[in-house]
Amino acid sequence: MNLEKVVDYTKNAIGRFGFDTPQEKYCEDVGKLYSYYFDHSHILDPEIKYFFQQFEVRRSHQDSEAIDELLKQNKSTQLYFTSSKNYSEENLEHILSTINSATKNCNQSLKELDEIKNKTNEEIKEYKEKIDEDIRLFDEEMKIWKQKKQEQVDKTIKDLNQKYYIDPELKRSLREQREEIIRFEQESSNDWFGSF
Repeated sequence: MNLEKVVDYTKNAIGRFGFDTPQEKYCEDVGKLYSYYFDHSHILDPEIKYFFQQFEVRRSHQDSEAIDELLKQNKSTQLYFTSSKNYSEENLEHILSTINSATKNCNQSLKELDEIKNKTNEEIKEYKEKIDEDIRLFDEEMKIWKQKKQEQVDKTIKDLNQKYYIDPELKRSLREQREEIIRFEQESSNDWFGSF
């Protein structure tokens, strides 16, 4: 609504209801306020005309090319979809039989792998038990061998002690003599080098 229409409307309303002149003034003020705050057509109309003019001039050719391209793409998509649909309907049974066969082969292979895995696990378990038993037997044999060797060593030491028994007093005197000889040799070697 522009200002003239608002003013005409208010005048007609005042004329119909018989308002006095000051009310006409108020109505005219209300019309002016409305046009000032709410009616922006005098600003927007030229902008809208300019936008439409620019849009029609600049975009019309590009839009028609884009629409043609979309129509071509849609046509090719429809054609591809139709051919794919026909191909899939024709070959669906063959594809399903191939898939079923592949599924059956996969299940058979998985079953064989499970059997091999179970068999291998059993063999590993048996082998581990055998190794554990061999280790236990080896430990027992080593313990017995060690006891025998220890008994032999103890017997040999006992025999040697009996055969070559030396009195502790004699050991002490021999040790003292050896220490005295070592001391004498050291002193004589120092004197001999000192004489030169």
